[in-house]
Amino acid sequence: MWLRKMQPGAPSAVDCLNRTAGSRYPSLEPILDAAELQRTAVDFNQWLAEELNKKPVPSRTRALNFGLFEKETGVGLYMAESKEWDSEDDDWACPPYDEPARYAPRFKVYDQVQQWFQVNKDVGVLGSIGITTFLIISAFPRLHPRQLPDVWVTTGFDDGELYRMGRWTKDGWSE
Repeated sequence: MWLRKMQPGAPSAVDCLNRTAGSRYPSLEPILDAAELQRTAVDFNQWLAEELNKKPVPSRTRALNFGLFEKETGVGLYMAESKEWDSEDDDWACPPYDEPARYAPRFKVYDQVQQWFQVNKDVGVLGSIGITTFLIISAFPRLHPRQLPDVWVTTGFDDGELYRMGRWTKDGWSE
C-alpha cells in the first residue's frame, strides 16, 4: 500500500524509487529517469485507454491483476481480468484467466530496471512493482468511470506474491 501513496508526478516517483533502491545498496546507481517514466506513463495511459475502448472490462470482473514477468531485455507487463477475488489467496490471479490477458507494448523504463535485477533480484522486483504502481495510479483517474467497474487491483510477478493496491471504484481508490 505504501507505493500507492507516492506523490503524483514522475520526478517524485523516480526519486522515491531510486532512493529506496540506493538505501539498500549504496553502490547502486540511480538509473530511473523521470522523463522516461513520464513518457511511459503517457504511453501506458494510451495503451490502457485503447484496450478498454476496444473491449471494456466486463461488469462481472471483480479484480484486475497487472502482472509482471522477466524478459531477456527487461520486464513485461500485462493486464488480466478475473471474476474471482480472494484477499487471502493469490490463486485467483492464476491462469486460465476469464479473458485472454492483454499484453502491453515494451516500455523502456522497465529495461532500465533490468540493471537492478543484476545487482539484487529483490531490488529489481521492488523497482518494477513501484513503476507499475506509479503507472496505474497515474492512469486510473484519467479513465472514464464507466471504463472500469468496481474492481480490486493488484500487481506483482507471475512467480511471486501479488501486492494489493486497493479497490478502484467510480469515486477513486478505497482500501
